[in-house]
Amino acid sequence: MNGTPRQFGAAKTSSRSRRAFTLVELLISMTVLTALMTSISVVLRTTRQAWESHQSDLIATQTAHAVVRHIVRELREADSVVSVSAKTAAAGDLAIRDATGVALRWQHNTTTKQVLFTDASVSATAQTLAENVSLLRFTAYAPDGTTETSVIEQMQFLKIEVTVPVPSTGRTRTINSWVWLRNFGRNQAE
Repeated sequence: MNGTPRQFGAAKTSSRSRRAFTLVELLISMTVLTALMTSISVVLRTTRQAWESHQSDLIATQTAHAVVRHIVRELREADSVVSVSAKTAAAGDLAIRDATGVALRWQHNTTTKQVLFTDASVSATAQTLAENVSLLRFTAYAPDGTTETSVIEQMQFLKIEVTVPVPSTGRTRTINSWVWLRNFGRNQAE
């Protein structure tokens, strides 16, 4: 045997390359691939859940902003305030007349948690302006801006507060705005 002893069980070395994977190599690659796919699916699922949670919080906050903007826009052009609920009232209620004399009214239904809006020029029936609103509050202030008042003729400023639940935290978010009543002194009770 040409002077070199061959060891028992030693693999032959040849210039030919191997043509197939061994079963152990396939099992290892499948295990690594499975672990990688599991990790990716966990990351994607967590990301999707965070996205959906954030999106529902954003929708709730946007609802509050939309209600406040709607009321503020109409109040800035209001000709007169007809009635305002007390700050301590469970359900906020505001009625105004616009420059054309049309009655507008916002009400909060505490049972259904809806903000209802009535535009007398369109319909006498209240339409849903927003849903899932836990609080709508109006606070009227005298010309000094610090003294609360319930006398309509003395109202110069109106504070609007809209509170909505934030689903991901279980807490609430309050959006508020102050409106200067442009036609101060022309407010009238009817």
